[in-house]
Amino acid sequence: MKSVLRQVSEDPEIELTTCGRFLDQTKPSQVISIPEGSWGEGGYHYIWLNEWTDWTWKHIYEDEIRMQKLVQEFGESKDERLVSILKQVARELLLLQASDWQFLISTWSARDYAELRLSEHHQNFVRLAEMAEKYGRAESVDPGDWAFLGDVEARDNLFKDVDYRWFGKLEFPPR
Repeated sequence: MKSVLRQVSEDPEIELTTCGRFLDQTKPSQVISIPEGSWGEGGYHYIWLNEWTDWTWKHIYEDEIRMQKLVQEFGESKDERLVSILKQVARELLLLQASDWQFLISTWSARDYAELRLSEHHQNFVRLAEMAEKYGRAESVDPGDWAFLGDVEARDNLFKDVDYRWFGKLEFPPR
């Protein structure tokens, strides 16, 4: 690889660049309009939003707004315990937002499982959000909640470095 790059860099007919630099220097020659669509059934959004899944979006939207408020109130805290809670709240929200739940519900391929998991992540989110609010406001937190946090962190431990502050600015609905 090193020798290839050296030869290319020494060739007067080839100019090395980065993708970003190329895009900055090259203006589009035409504009296309891509219609809104989905890879779901029929090419539309029905598979994710229908009479069987509308309840899921109520949970997701409520939890997104609550997460935004948590970040606005506690997002700059340096308290390691509060940061741990907020990170797990963010993880639960990401798991709740996974579009596979609605797909599995709508296609009936694993409907019970998807409904259970979605409800479970919502309930985890709510409990942890309440814990964050109590702890962040210097109120007493039940020892059972700390045990619950540890259990959920062990079970739902993806996105180790999640930055909960990402949720501080809600981008939907658009202004």
